[in-house]
Amino acid sequence: MRVFNDAERLGTSNQFFEKFNIRHKILNLLENIMKTHKLIYNNKIIDYANEYEEDCTKTVSVMMGDLNYFNEECIDRLSQIKKYQDLIADKERYDKFDEETKKMEDDRFKENDRLVKTEIRVILL
Repeated sequence: MRVFNDAERLGTSNQFFEKFNIRHKILNLLENIMKTHKLIYNNKIIDYANEYEEDCTKTVSVMMGDLNYFNEECIDRLSQIKKYQDLIADKERYDKFDEETKKMEDDRFKENDRLVKTEIRVILL
């Protein structure tokens, strides 16, 4: 947990993705350890949480911040996907676009779709 919390102090405050990537790797490591050695480490984590309550609270707080960020990103991208779907449903309006604009809208949709799927996977891990 201390390494996880220390990752938040690295770099400048606007380096969210670098910090998140480090925290995400730490969480994957912890998840794998817990999957394979749950009986061994479960009590140790509880003991650590009782002894270092402030560290644990900070860890949960940072994790909730990450989760909130990804939820907001997903909601924003889902609204953009909905606008694209509405545009496609209005065939008359969509057909008025030139090929370059259609391609740009299609590419934007594909990117939003890819990012939402990726972000939801991260949230669910």
